[in-house]
Amino acid sequence: MIVSVAGLTDTGESRDHNEDGFLLFEMGPDRVIDEALTGHPLDQRPLLVAVSDGMGGASAGEVASALTTEALRTHAEGAMARLAGHDPPVLEAWLAEGIHEANRRVRETAGKDPSIQGMGATATVGLVFPGAAIIAHVGDSRAYHLREGQLTQITTDHTFVGHLVAQGHLSPEEAEAHEQRHVLLQAVGTKETLDVGSLTVILRPGDRLLFCSDGLYDLVSDGAIADTLASDGQPPLAQCRALITAANSLGGFDNTTVVILHVEDVR
Repeated sequence: MIVSVAGLTDTGESRDHNEDGFLLFEMGPDRVIDEALTGHPLDQRPLLVAVSDGMGGASAGEVASALTTEALRTHAEGAMARLAGHDPPVLEAWLAEGIHEANRRVRETAGKDPSIQGMGATATVGLVFPGAAIIAHVGDSRAYHLREGQLTQITTDHTFVGHLVAQGHLSPEEAEAHEQRHVLLQAVGTKETLDVGSLTVILRPGDRLLFCSDGLYDLVSDGAIADTLASDGQPPLAQCRALITAANSLGGFDNTTVVILHVEDVR
């Protein structure tokens, strides 16, 4: 299976620093991709992608998101041989282990420095290999799947409002305008034990995956996101730029981070 992937992060129009971060990591060679990778064969070289949105005030959010993506990278280094041939439940558990390790590192670092105590970060992570993507997440950064023009949010926000939606007490439309929509129930670094969400998405040519922070979906509608992802004339990097530009044109009230993956072919 051939894929292309790209990621970008932007401070936005209102913030003076960026607390978001992302990771693009090619397993096998074990190398970090700075911005984009085109025409990548997944056979023997899966990709690990992640978005993390830090919180905590001052520089603490930046520290938490950086620790989170770094922990995920080190968790993936040298892991290819151990993961080869395993089925989705094993891979989901492995991804969750990476988030738990990030949680430990963030809490340990915060415990040594009073100025950053209470910091935390979201983590939405994907392990992409031939035929499927394994997703694990904590917090309210999201993963979406586009197929044949239909955009689906495939992660569930770990927020108070997200819980109400899952229980049927609020509609998704009511949740979008709720004043407590960003009250997190859990995030990396904020609790000793996390309940990591996980799922497996079957992939086929033409599919798109989007990982993003709330700076995108708070401002840009699902319809506009779907239209951008469905544009066949734009590679992932151009689509990342287009979505960030759209968020900034609508106010850019938060940092915005976007990772986009195109499933292009099966060989």
